[in-house]
Amino acid sequence: MAASPVAHAAVDEDVLVDGRSDIGRLRPLSRLGGYEWGTVGEVREPARVPYRKDTHG
Repeated sequence: MAASPVAHAAVDEDVLVDGRSDIGRLRPLSRLGGYEWGTVGEVREPARVPYRKDTHG
């Protein structure tokens, strides 16, 4: 696997909600291998753990 930094991304404004891309509107498609392709199933937004700065250091 190779990875590199993203130099440019173009996103249609129709898929943006509050300035962020909405995966339900974007409907991405992924190549799984051979003749298999995947789509996004259920999307969840779990509660985030609040950040607390360590005060003992």
